[in-house]
Amino acid sequence: MKQKLLIVLITILSFNCYSQIAFNQGYFIDNSDNRTNCLIAIINRKGDTKKFTYKLSENSEEQNINIESVKEFGATNKFKFTRQTVNIQNNINNERKPEFEEKILFLEILIEGNANLYQLVEDKTTLFFLKTDSSNIQQLIFYSYKTPENTLAKVEMYKQQLWDNLKCPNIQLRNISKVNYKRAELANLFVRYNKCTDSNFINYEINKRKKLLKIAIRPGINLSSLEIQNNTSIINDNDFGSSVSLRFGIEAEYTLPIYKNKWAVFVEPTYQYFNSEKEIIVNSISRNIKVNFSSIEIPIGLRHYVSLNKKSKLFLNGAFVFDFGPKSQFDFDSATDLTIKTNSNFAFGIGYNYNKKYSIELRHQTKQDLLSDSSVWSSDFITSSVIFGYSLF
Repeated sequence: MKQKLLIVLITILSFNCYSQIAFNQGYFIDNSDNRTNCLIAIINRKGDTKKFTYKLSENSEEQNINIESVKEFGATNKFKFTRQTVNIQNNINNERKPEFEEKILFLEILIEGNANLYQLVEDKTTLFFLKTDSSNIQQLIFYSYKTPENTLAKVEMYKQQLWDNLKCPNIQLRNISKVNYKRAELANLFVRYNKCTDSNFINYEINKRKKLLKIAIRPGINLSSLEIQNNTSIINDNDFGSSVSLRFGIEAEYTLPIYKNKWAVFVEPTYQYFNSEKEIIVNSISRNIKVNFSSIEIPIGLRHYVSLNKKSKLFLNGAFVFDFGPKSQFDFDSATDLTIKTNSNFAFGIGYNYNKKYSIELRHQTKQDLLSDSSVWSSDFITSSVIFGYSLF
């Protein structure tokens, strides 16, 4: 089983190297202010600042369009880029005074209202820009330079720029002095200003963060098998066979905002149980054994998605599974009962997701020894599952 899962894993990863880029419903506006509805390629923050890729329909060819022809483009409720002519600090030098170069670039809007916050990610450098109703767009200046003593000194002009442009009763100098040159902290400050000025603003940043976290219910069916061994006795017919049972889980999945949102981490607390009864022969003596236990499994793992089309995705995942359960026993009718102790193991799965709402997964877990506390007895407990998912949000 594990070898088959490994083959599937390698196949999917190989397929992923050639899989198509995912597209979202979006639009672009040309120089004549004509709006074209289309499918926009998913953008990561390190995307091209001079062009983008789109399709007019699901089945049409991909096309690239450059910055000279487009004023604005975006994907509904996901991201928005606008063409801007900006003065950008072009290098880190040995002077305290920054040097600027004029460029025309697509900037991503993080907050849009009475005060706009823009972001540019280019050449491993992240820059932020400010624009208000009363001021033109300007780079928020933050950089380091080398002093005559050959040490690095920081220039934090952006704090003065924020203080000069975001005047509001609930924003004090001490608030701005604590803001680091980071996306989340700057976004929070701009949200605060726009709320203070009663702006009907759009927070693209929080829209993205909300979509990164998903909660789903995960009922399913377990197919479990159990064998027991005794290293001091001869046991005939020690296989309890397979048992079908139900499982119920609740999953929290967080999509990592890297590599085009193809990776996610998840945790899935799950209730599961196993019941079986077996008559075995130990040293020519017949013994009836009942096994009845339940536990809470908590898989914590990593998931990778492969887009098939706009609504369909394959995924594969691996997890380390913590297992907690109440005290249970192997109940022997004519011998001392054995205490069950669940332990941790690994799980591997492959599945299909439709429309970010419904999913089905085939999952296999490595074996557990439920009798690990015994010096004489041991067991092999193995579970495979079919898991159905429904995303609540």
